[in-house]
Amino acid sequence: MLTITQSQAKDALDEYLDQARQEPVAIKDTDGGGGVVMLDSAEYDRLRAMDEAYWRMKSAVTGPGGLVGGSRPSALVQKR
Repeated sequence: MLTITQSQAKDALDEYLDQARQEPVAIKDTDGGGGVVMLDSAEYDRLRAMDEAYWRMKSAVTGPGGLVGGSRPSALVQKR
C-alpha cells in the first residue's frame, strides 16, 4: 500500500486518485498519526459485503440478543 502525506495528496490528487483505483493509498495526518485510506469503490463495496456477511453469520450463531447462552459456548469452542 502506498503511503503519502496530506501535502502530497493536495499537490497531486488526480495522480493519487488514479493510484487508489489500483491499490489502497494511505494518507497520513500532518502530525504522522492516524489518517485515512483511499480505495476503489468496488473494493470498498467488497469489504462492506464481507463485513455484513460476518455479522449475519455471527448473529445466526449467537441469536438476536447477541449472546450465546447455556452450554452452547463450550460446544462452539470444542468444534474448533
